[in-house]
Amino acid sequence: MTLNDILTMLKANLEIMNTIKDAYLNNLITVAITEIQREGITFKTGLDAENHETYAVDDANLIVMYGAYLYRNR
Repeated sequence: MTLNDILTMLKANLEIMNTIKDAYLNNLITVAITEIQREGITFKTGLDAENHETYAVDDANLIVMYGAYLYRNR
């Protein structure tokens, strides 16, 4: 799953339907990835046909859950 897929999942989790907060949510995704990796967790990543970094579905779900937590507890 690409970062755009993760953004879509995060917006669904938070029940956000517009694009007004996309920049903020993308920042939360980046922070979530960084903080999870800081704890020593490594993600299964790859590249798609357009050379965008991809994440395994379970890793993407973890990023979404932590991103949603950060959003709700800001």
